[in-house]
Amino acid sequence: MKKKALFTIFIALALFAGAFFGGCTPNSTRLYSVGSVEIKGYDAEIELQDGEYTVPVSSVKVSEGATYEIFTDREYKNPFNGADLGCGNTYYIRVKKGDSFSLYTIFIRLHPEALVVFYNERERLLTLELPTGEPIPDPGITPTRKGYTFAGWSRDLSLPLEHNEEIKALWVGNLRSITWDLAGGVTDYDLPSALRVGDNFPYADATREGYVFKGWYCGSERILPRDTVKDKDYVIVAKWEEKQN
Repeated sequence: MKKKALFTIFIALALFAGAFFGGCTPNSTRLYSVGSVEIKGYDAEIELQDGEYTVPVSSVKVSEGATYEIFTDREYKNPFNGADLGCGNTYYIRVKKGDSFSLYTIFIRLHPEALVVFYNERERLLTLELPTGEPIPDPGITPTRKGYTFAGWSRDLSLPLEHNEEIKALWVGNLRSITWDLAGGVTDYDLPSALRVGDNFPYADATREGYVFKGWYCGSERILPRDTVKDKDYVIVAKWEEKQN
């Protein structure tokens, strides 16, 4: 997988009290663009295509009627003559429109990346290398698990990625029918007619005159409160043993 280059542009200073160029945006606004640097706000971000690590000088855009120069020093004495603005460098852009000047300091840096691993139980489904500071894209996969319905991921993917993460599939057990047969006995317990796969069977006692209650059975399988519901319907019958005089 190719790395995605993500660069941040910080507008440091604007000189003179004259008007900014058309379309100037407030401090809190972030501009997102692909393949070009739009010099029209204080704070902007640019996302390049996969595998690209530079910003072409030809892609720098200013408002109509404005001109700009790029320098590699704060004193504006060394004009930049290259074709690309490279990652890890600092550039100074001086923009002129009419009698107004604006100065911008641009730090071009590659965002750190993090590994994101999606799991279904212990099975690794997908590993992604993604830029930090951005939401995690939908992995485009729907895992399956017998007896369960997929209920999403263990993490809100819309929140920014900050570090390596393991994201697990969440599950809701499907409902299964439970039929209780007291076989002549009675109970004061509320016996559920359905339980979800993975739930524990409830504790329930029963009585029958002249008999000792020996537990609940589904066929030859004894059902205990600590047992979990499997992906099947149940007919659970009370087992009795006659009292000896």
